[in-house]
Amino acid sequence: MPDVEIEVEDATCVVSLNRPEKLNAISDEMYEALIHFLDSSIAEPAIRVILLRGEGRSFSSGRDTTEMGRNARSSNFLLGQHAQRLNSLIFNSPKPVIASLHGHVIGKALEMVLAADFRIADRSVLLSFPEVAHGLVTDNAGATLATMIAGASRAKRLLMTGQGVDCEKALSWGLIDELVDVGDLETESRGFARMIGQHDPLVLALAKQLVNEVASNAVSVGFRQEMLAQRLLLSNRDAAAPPPQT
Repeated sequence: MPDVEIEVEDATCVVSLNRPEKLNAISDEMYEALIHFLDSSIAEPAIRVILLRGEGRSFSSGRDTTEMGRNARSSNFLLGQHAQRLNSLIFNSPKPVIASLHGHVIGKALEMVLAADFRIADRSVLLSFPEVAHGLVTDNAGATLATMIAGASRAKRLLMTGQGVDCEKALSWGLIDELVDVGDLETESRGFARMIGQHDPLVLALAKQLVNEVASNAVSVGFRQEMLAQRLLLSNRDAAAPPPQT
């Protein structure tokens, strides 16, 4: 069973995270598949809208913790850039990207959906940045996007406490745009995608560009600064680690 599945419905490419037994934890394989399908959808003229969703009980529990640390301590700058490629694709896509959210949306998954243009969620949704509990920060412009969307103090609360934000609070903070009842998420998300997809793709691309232009410099700086901050934390952790026992 593939980690990511796609279907084309009218002019919408529906991209489904498909590791329900792992709460759609984002493995290296899933990450590469998401990049591939986003690239392909952006390049395909027949596709006008991209819809991100998750199979099973949650949208995504974030980074697959069994793979964490595999590349994290590398100082390779290009590797760091590749780790940010998915969010950059979503933010800069000329085609609107809609995130359809339920259950847990944690860490790397929350960074990913904050880069989307629209977020529709049902009442089961719980958003969080747990990185602080692991001695880390966001590294995909998550802090930057959270600040722009929810405001400085709310972004700091997310980043400094690691506490989850439920559906009502997420709606009032602007982290989600629309809240629907459990059971209605698929219908509402796909219907919204169809409505947007009826319009001229050039108009959609230009509308997105005009809005994103206001924040594009801040997001570009955010990508760079968050990667540097994460590398600093990882370097300090390595420096403070006790010598191996012999």
